[in-house]
Amino acid sequence: MQAHRVPGKAPLATRGTVVPAPSQTPAPPQRLEAQTRELPAATPQPPASPSPVTKPSSHARGPTSFVGNWTIKPANGAPCRLNLTSVPTLDLYKASISSCSSNALQNVNSWNIRNGNIVLYARGSVVARMNTEGAPLKGMLEGSSIPLTLSR
Repeated sequence: MQAHRVPGKAPLATRGTVVPAPSQTPAPPQRLEAQTRELPAATPQPPASPSPVTKPSSHARGPTSFVGNWTIKPANGAPCRLNLTSVPTLDLYKASISSCSSNALQNVNSWNIRNGNIVLYARGSVVARMNTEGAPLKGMLEGSSIPLTLSR
């Protein structure tokens, strides 16, 4: 049995034979050429010599170096008790303050070290920055020229 051809129509198939329509004819496979490239031979490297041990600067001290009880004193007011903890709260650490008459400091609730400074926060806003160098630590209330000291 032969397929019947009608002009403008796809040919009809005979029993058991499938003839694709001209628009569905698969494209002939394209030949892909493998590209090869030679890699340079590995040159053995001498073992690295150990680097000298150096004492880290105080800028390299981590938050645990500052955990504990502190006295923070604004130049224009009475001292406050500040407790810095290592308990994380998002990307900061928890802090608490007591016996504080300074409006700027009485809501301190978190802290962290940023760019070599201890930064104190109250509800997410920066309250003060203290340099991590020296004893006592010195800094300023944020947005003012009031100096602060932080001592153990």
